[in-house]
Amino acid sequence: MALSSKIFSCLLVMGFTSHSAGAASSPRFVVSDYDDTLKISNSQNKAAVAWNAFFQQHLYAGMAELMQAWNKGESSPKIAVVSNSPRAIAFEVRNNLSQKHVPFDTLLLRSGSTSGFNHKLQAIAATLPQGANGVLLIGDDTEEDPEIYAEAIKRFVLPSNTTIYIHSVRGRHDLPRGQVPYVTAFDIAQREFVAGRLSAEATLTIGEAILDADDKYVVPNFAFCPEGKRTECETHDAAVNRSCQRIAAHVQDICSRRTRR
Repeated sequence: MALSSKIFSCLLVMGFTSHSAGAASSPRFVVSDYDDTLKISNSQNKAAVAWNAFFQQHLYAGMAELMQAWNKGESSPKIAVVSNSPRAIAFEVRNNLSQKHVPFDTLLLRSGSTSGFNHKLQAIAATLPQGANGVLLIGDDTEEDPEIYAEAIKRFVLPSNTTIYIHSVRGRHDLPRGQVPYVTAFDIAQREFVAGRLSAEATLTIGEAILDADDKYVVPNFAFCPEGKRTECETHDAAVNRSCQRIAAHVQDICSRRTRR
């Protein structure tokens, strides 16, 4: 099976089996990485990361809208942005998130003396609300996020409906069991819609943000492109299904044009 088919199948049916069995409810705690999860950074290229920290502040299409959708209403979750970027650029990160209207309660960057692995684990432990019901951990596959989040599951008492989303920047085939890979923010939105944690209206808004964006903010040239046509767009909402099909075709078009260059 092509990796792209695996990715989209995961979006509808995967997750930790015991973690997805409960009744759907709004997430109460969201942890998101910054570089190559929210912000386009090209973390695999250290020189590019250094340059992009100051001179490239674009977010992946639809991610701001996704965070905004979770933040609406009286039951909005606590949102923590946790990054291995150094504290020296805290102003730039905070300013960028604010300018892009990304809601967050806490921003935790790494000090020079702490390993990235330990920093993120400590940040999750420090910000996890007591008795949080509905935890979402969002990261990418450029470095150690999959392993960090897997360790968090083992080490901390996280609720049974915890879900882990990993942005496929490298297209890793070896994610820890149950982690959900995604290519665009709509992949997350559709799965959250199916789970009852996101409205159809919000899901469609995220879809439109992706369709309206420049290609380089949807799937940058350095990022993994899914193979083959992704057609698994079956939810109970016809409008969401149509949006899914349009985005799948759009991503395939981006990848096809990249191949022809």
